[in-house]
Amino acid sequence: MKTDDLVVIFRGCEFPFVIRPRCEEQKQYELVGACYVDGIMMGEAMWAMEGNSDFERMFLV
Repeated sequence: MKTDDLVVIFRGCEFPFVIRPRCEEQKQYELVGACYVDGIMMGEAMWAMEGNSDFERMFLV
């Protein structure tokens, strides 16, 4: 990972991925790959998101 990389969980996946901003003005991202984050590897993050302001929803097209 590099500074400004984001850890995201795509709907339907049980593990997180790293994405990297490519162009901030157009909100473009590059998929870096899957990663390990203790505590959210088997879908736990999806349960933790319910009512938790530490998580942010993001839509990628």
